[in-house]
Amino acid sequence: MTITRTLGYPTRLVHAHGLLAHAIAELVPELGSRPFILYGRSQSKVLESLSALLPHATFCVYPGGEPELATINQLLDGIHDASAILAIGGGSVLDSAKLLGVMTPLTKLGTSLADVIASPDKIAAGLPVIAVPTTAGTGSEVTPYLTLTLANPNGSAEKRLLTSRHLVPRVAILDATLTLHLPEDVTRNTGIDAFTHGLEAFVSIKSNPWSDPWALAAVSQLWLTLPIVLRDPLNVPARQVVMEAATMAGFAFAHASVALVHGMSRPLGAWFHLPHGYANAILLPTVMRFSLPHLAPDRERLLRSALELPDSIALADAIEGWLKEIGITPWPEHHEARNHLLERAPAMAHQALSSGSPANNPKVPDVATIVQLYQSLATV
Repeated sequence: MTITRTLGYPTRLVHAHGLLAHAIAELVPELGSRPFILYGRSQSKVLESLSALLPHATFCVYPGGEPELATINQLLDGIHDASAILAIGGGSVLDSAKLLGVMTPLTKLGTSLADVIASPDKIAAGLPVIAVPTTAGTGSEVTPYLTLTLANPNGSAEKRLLTSRHLVPRVAILDATLTLHLPEDVTRNTGIDAFTHGLEAFVSIKSNPWSDPWALAAVSQLWLTLPIVLRDPLNVPARQVVMEAATMAGFAFAHASVALVHGMSRPLGAWFHLPHGYANAILLPTVMRFSLPHLAPDRERLLRSALELPDSIALADAIEGWLKEIGITPWPEHHEARNHLLERAPAMAHQALSSGSPANNPKVPDVATIVQLYQSLATV
């Protein structure tokens, strides 16, 4: 007998919009005597209220960029005997904190980060992580996933997905006021990432009765509310809806995974240094035109209902129109980038397929098909 599915929602979710310091104060016992606080550079004001609350904490600013081997090893050198990790920042900060949480005890046992990348089954329970997202997109605060950027010998980069139930944070605190002053492109790209999480969790062949409600609620709320936030960035209720929808999408794909868009966007982002959400946006219309004809009719009706779309409008066309409405610009814009895309498509296609995500698609592509999908971007 084979176990077909294991479900779990281990993260305790704290809604504390505008009340972050109060929420953290209630969690002081769980942080222990020597918490390690990893935070993004833009969160200095938040830190002012925490220094008195956590006098024995080690405060560490995240160096910037996406998580890489050198970054994580540098942070490990400074974490020492931490009792817990409090992470305040975007997806890169949260992913790094999750990896630090499991690596801190492993390094004491002689297991290196390179060992874990080569054999992810070495990941075991580590330090408790309390995650405070400051963007509304990745869902990392509730998922068992993280993305690590690795350098290849040929000079290219590859985004590697690590998965383990031990990577799920113990607590997530949602405070939408932390997103009020994000740059417009960050709000847009992270929101599209969240929308893609919900959409792919729903079309995934791993979708199930537990993930579907989260996925449909997320895409519905982001479809309606992300444009409002982009027009009115200081609209706190709308920001709250977007942040909560991003977390819903995180719950959804934590239990149904993602599919072809994410499989292709990781190599595209790594090779061309594109923001992850923007890479998703570039691919969404093309991949949905390939995938949605193979979605069961009853599921297409559910998705249409969530987006309030009439039967007369093709889903992929509607998604493309929505992306244009919220300001997504075409890519590649320049001849040189188009040529590089055509040249690199075969290597990226192999990376996309090897990630495993395309295997969750309603129609599973082969390498040649993924190459064609990549190259079609150069002719749009």
